[in-house]
Amino acid sequence: MKIGIFTIFDAYNYGSFLQAFAMQSFLTDRGHQVYMIDVRDSLKSVFAQKYFAKSISRSILKLKRWYAYHNDWRLLNIVSLNDYPELDLAVIGSDEVWNIENPSFTHASQYYGIDIKARNIIAYAPSLGYSTDNSYDVYPHLRNGIVSNISWIGARDEFTRKFAEEIGHSSINMVCDPTLLLSGEWQKYEQEVQINEPFVIYYSYQEDTPFKKYIQCFAKEYNLRVVSVGFNYKWCDNQAIVSPTQFLSLVRRSSCIITSTFHGTVFSTLYNKPFVQVHPARKAVDYLTQLGMNRTTNIEEGYDNFKNKLLHPIDYNAINNEIKKWRDYSSSLIISKTGI
Repeated sequence: MKIGIFTIFDAYNYGSFLQAFAMQSFLTDRGHQVYMIDVRDSLKSVFAQKYFAKSISRSILKLKRWYAYHNDWRLLNIVSLNDYPELDLAVIGSDEVWNIENPSFTHASQYYGIDIKARNIIAYAPSLGYSTDNSYDVYPHLRNGIVSNISWIGARDEFTRKFAEEIGHSSINMVCDPTLLLSGEWQKYEQEVQINEPFVIYYSYQEDTPFKKYIQCFAKEYNLRVVSVGFNYKWCDNQAIVSPTQFLSLVRRSSCIITSTFHGTVFSTLYNKPFVQVHPARKAVDYLTQLGMNRTTNIEEGYDNFKNKLLHPIDYNAINNEIKKWRDYSSSLIISKTGI
């Protein structure tokens, strides 16, 4: 089959790349010709996303990220919106393709099944992010596109599943994130990063976190460096502006992980790491709920609770079994819904 993936694949975000790469690998390994479709219609939008920001410091950070990411992007079979062939199957997602409130990427009509040259269109693990059904009141054509053009939706979080159901879609199942489809294969894609001392990862969009003192106290107590991954957080000991494949290496080598992000949580579990969620996104909490885990801590609960959550052992034999069941179920759904 000729299969096109319509997703956010080159944002400066580890999960964005890794979910796209995982879906491409999952489909390619089954013998299909897979294309990663770049939906942006102008070089201006590409340059604005990759190189420019509102301040000099943020523009410098973008350039550092580009330098880190650009080799990994070559792992994707990227074609432009004007150059992809007639497809047997189009896969929309995953990631926040339906987060219409997020201004950081192009909200292409193709993310809603509109103007796609394909015999069959599905959405796999799309996320509504922090948008709501009401967010689409001014975009009824996009909401209608989901219902009219997409034959099946595999939702990765309960909030997105409810949204799809409420707007009238009738073929919806809960599935795992594409990164879980590869599971034990991630280590072979790692690229090493030089950090010689033991360290804890802080991976979050929130720089001025109320947990800063807790994190620093924990690191000092256990003789660890604090590594900010993907961000220049100066209160951390190291600022690791690394590629997605280098991120994988850091996750494996870390002593533990403190994160608020969905994919920070996912890769903590895939690498069987001690971790804790701080001010997490709802989709990150939803992921752990589906695994029967609770690793969220609140600042009001105090440092001892924070530390105990990080130190409390996780039964990864049980968690790995749950992930395998979820992966097998999701894989079988993709196959049955698409005939791949």
